[in-house]
Amino acid sequence: MIKNKKIRVGIIGGGFGYYGHYKAFQKINSCEVKAIATKRAINISKKIKIYSDPKKLIKNENLDLISIATIPIIQQNLIKEIIKKDLNLFLEKPLGVNYPKCSNILSKIKKSKIGINFTFPEIDEFRYFKKKFISKKIKDISINWFFDSSFNKSSIWKNDKNLGGGIIFNYFSHALYYIEFLFGKIIKIQNIKKKKFLFHCKIYTESNKKIILKLNSKNKTETKHEINLVNKQSIKLFSSDPMRFDKFNIYKENKKVSVPKLKKRHGKDVRFIYVVILLKRFIKSIKNNSNFKPNYLDGLNNLKWINKIEKI
Repeated sequence: MIKNKKIRVGIIGGGFGYYGHYKAFQKINSCEVKAIATKRAINISKKIKIYSDPKKLIKNENLDLISIATIPIIQQNLIKEIIKKDLNLFLEKPLGVNYPKCSNILSKIKKSKIGINFTFPEIDEFRYFKKKFISKKIKDISINWFFDSSFNKSSIWKNDKNLGGGIIFNYFSHALYYIEFLFGKIIKIQNIKKKKFLFHCKIYTESNKKIILKLNSKNKTETKHEINLVNKQSIKLFSSDPMRFDKFNIYKENKKVSVPKLKKRHGKDVRFIYVVILLKRFIKSIKNNSNFKPNYLDGLNNLKWINKIEKI
């Protein structure tokens, strides 16, 4: 039984698949990475088999779980092969590019459990913000996420929506999920203004909240990620470094709020810390055959909204 043994893991992707997923699995004693598919040079144990072709990894290895961090269109195409083998899956967001195709593929699931790496709700400040400051009285919210993505010129796909890139797939997908975590199910998105590096819209939730969201991925003068609750107390969740997950603080009337910390802040790229948190819960759900969120239904809901906006 999988409950009483180490979970055998295969990883697809040598970018975030390595410094995000692989490093996270190294922190989980109940898992053992057996193979990784990548064309990059990476520093891993000689016991781990390296494949250049992910399909050969899927075909040849005897695994319990495959963790994927690659281009969304490639991820979408690989999911079908993995589900055929009834393996568990841990996926990056967005889970694919085309909602109808992904929905059809995932309808074939039998026993597989699928987890999605939506990170923001795992951050202490997000959880505390929701618990202490979001109430029925809060009706109006503004979100401003401004940064400069021009530094990332090596990943050409990140600007191509047909491959799962662009501002909507890469960044708005995150915001969509944390908006529902904080403010409830989204029922409507209107007043959409979209350019290559700019995205503005109004979002309405079933809890009668209105969110005005502004995304700018080519802003070199003002970089921030903030969620403002429009009320008399002036409460906001704010980070001056919008590309980091560990720099958020909560402010009430411009005074910093003390938040209990569960995770240490350190390192150049701390995303793997939050992957560890998600993976530990996911592994527990596999061993106990229990429910897990965020799951593939959350991923499909997220992708459905993205496709509506991108008209895919």
